[in-house]
Amino acid sequence: MAKMIFFLLGGVFNYAVKIGITVLLTGLLKLPYYVSYPVSLVAVIVFSFYYNFHVTFRSRTSQNQRFLAYAAALRLYYVVSIVISTTTIVVAKYLLFDRVVFNEDYFMGAATE
Repeated sequence: MAKMIFFLLGGVFNYAVKIGITVLLTGLLKLPYYVSYPVSLVAVIVFSFYYNFHVTFRSRTSQNQRFLAYAAALRLYYVVSIVISTTTIVVAKYLLFDRVVFNEDYFMGAATE
């Protein structure tokens, strides 16, 4: 249970760091968001690895080997997140189009009022 708590705390801290770096680079340094967000994302990815390596899982094995496994896991996570987000967007888009945009009753009711 302690590992889960440390993992969740690391996620909260990562989120705060990502937002903080993005705001700092975009707001104070006036960099475009498409520059500042990737910089913050890379910083958080690296920090997340070291935080989880040392704090959450207290690993004693080679950091190099673990980082390669971490990079592979990130790729898998990326693919899974694309599939989930794309599926969610397609379903939401269909429902919006079906119930509002191309729904004759929706517009006919609005026209008669």
